[in-house]
Amino acid sequence: EAAGVEILRVEEGADGRLDLAAALRTLATRGLTRIFCEGGPRLAAALLAADLVDDAILLTAPRSLGAAGLPALDAPGAAALADVRRFVPLGAESWGADRAEVFTRIGRCSPA
Repeated sequence: EAAGVEILRVEEGADGRLDLAAALRTLATRGLTRIFCEGGPRLAAALLAADLVDDAILLTAPRSLGAAGLPALDAPGAAALADVRRFVPLGAESWGADRAEVFTRIGRCSPA
């Protein structure tokens, strides 16, 4: 707060973790309706499990980071993006050796 940031308090969910839906509602009251989340596989999985994802860009590399690396998505998260009842792939492109796949929630025209 001394550095000029605003700290917002949000309730916990039933699991004792941050209630993501409540956090997004709180941000929306501040006018933030488009949020870019790059918090790693745990946050990505939690957002997908809570059905709070409108668009996703999945970046993959041709080789593994090794034993210390983490997958971008866990199995349920990957299954959620592959679920044609929830998401549609908009396309993929290569960025050098890496690949970017874009998904959007069913009912949306294009990613924001």
